[in-house]
Amino acid sequence: MKNEKEQTPLGDGIYEFEIISSSVLNENSRKKLRLEVKEVKSNKTLQIIFAVDATDSWKENRLAEFLRALGAPGELQRFDTDSLIGKRFSGRVFTVEKDGEKFKNIIEFNKVHEEDNESPQVTNIYKEFQTDIAELTVVGETELGILILLVAVSSYLPKPLNLSVRGPSSAGKSFVIKKILSLLPHDKVVTLAYLSPKALFHWKG
Repeated sequence: MKNEKEQTPLGDGIYEFEIISSSVLNENSRKKLRLEVKEVKSNKTLQIIFAVDATDSWKENRLAEFLRALGAPGELQRFDTDSLIGKRFSGRVFTVEKDGEKFKNIIEFNKVHEEDNESPQVTNIYKEFQTDIAELTVVGETELGILILLVAVSSYLPKPLNLSVRGPSSAGKSFVIKKILSLLPHDKVVTLAYLSPKALFHWKG
């Protein structure tokens, strides 16, 4: 996602955006959703590009998260992209540096209340987590899934939480954890296995 060169870029933070144009592109046999959005208060515009038929789970989950924030169907083929124009969402803007070039990206898409135009209002987080977990087909482990997700998102807080999940062998602990962590940005998840009791004390990651 790139910002217009003639504009002063938005600073990092949470903003409310409105979609002003949308189109589906076919590039190298891959389908992409390209959106132009404007920040509601400043009218500064940004471009977002989603991979529609991505095989990468992070890209797939990112698009699904965005569509949920709009209240749109989970599959792009099921709606007309023109119906996205005018819809609003909130998102966290942050700066990414790649190959010496800095550009803006948006993560953590959330719904906003249409009646409140002063600031983005996120819907009930517990209900949002329930919806997300239900779509992952994690059966009978909703409460554990919500707990794992709460602990995971606490990584954005000054004092993150820790969680140890215990249970009988082959009880599905790893399955639930992997499913829930698939909701997080790919670069925020590190998988470690077969560690010694003191390994984490010496790990500098």
